[in-house]
Amino acid sequence: MRPLLLALTLLLVACPTQGLDDDDDDDVTDPPVVCASGGSGGPTGEGPGQPGLPSYRILVPESLEAPAPLLVALHGSYGTGRTMTGIWGEVAEAEGFVVLGPDSGSTFGWSATADVDRILTILDRVIGDYDIDLCRIHLAGHSSGAHMTWVVGLRWSEVFASLAPYAGSLSSAEQLGIWPDEVTRRVPVRIDHGVDDDVVPISASEHARDELEAAGHAVDFNPIPDSGHAWEDDVTPAIWASMSAHALDGPAVLPEESEL
Repeated sequence: MRPLLLALTLLLVACPTQGLDDDDDDDVTDPPVVCASGGSGGPTGEGPGQPGLPSYRILVPESLEAPAPLLVALHGSYGTGRTMTGIWGEVAEAEGFVVLGPDSGSTFGWSATADVDRILTILDRVIGDYDIDLCRIHLAGHSSGAHMTWVVGLRWSEVFASLAPYAGSLSSAEQLGIWPDEVTRRVPVRIDHGVDDDVVPISASEHARDELEAAGHAVDFNPIPDSGHAWEDDVTPAIWASMSAHALDGPAVLPEESEL
């Protein structure tokens, strides 16, 4: 495992602790949990990623307060990272979190093996560039991106505070042997799916819900009436409200490689 750049040495922000009782030396609180990545910051607004990296888009609210929560948002087939920064932009500006939209290696969607390192590489750079709250990195995705959310989010459940797959299937994770009852952490999940989806049937998300609940994960399941496969913008604020209620107990640390 590698430290997230200088996350644990540039200690800019720490969670407060209670003071010690002068009359009782045994009344000692735990040391503060440091969640700030310590990045120096970067340009605000919505823009492309940095040269030399796999392509991505990033949206940074103008009024961002550091350390900021980060949402990694994975697009569906034939989409791009910009698709996701567009979907999440208004909510991100209102709620004050950074949106990272990686581009998949193929226009047809995400590869459950080849594209994992793309996501981890981009995430590592953004954490270094911005002062990110390492206890509040969240992962969401739509369609093919939702399939990938299950793969990455369950495989590295200790990295992401919560997951939000929209119109996705657990099948890619299951094919790779990533089982909800064998992951390192029980991760909170918000699942959204259109009841009338004729691309990925809602039964796929019902199966995921049942498997995760049986394994002890907290699941917020939201079937959307009169909705198909497309993302419904009016549910976006509710998705973030569900995700943002969760945080890791300590700062996330990325793996050195995907191991998939």
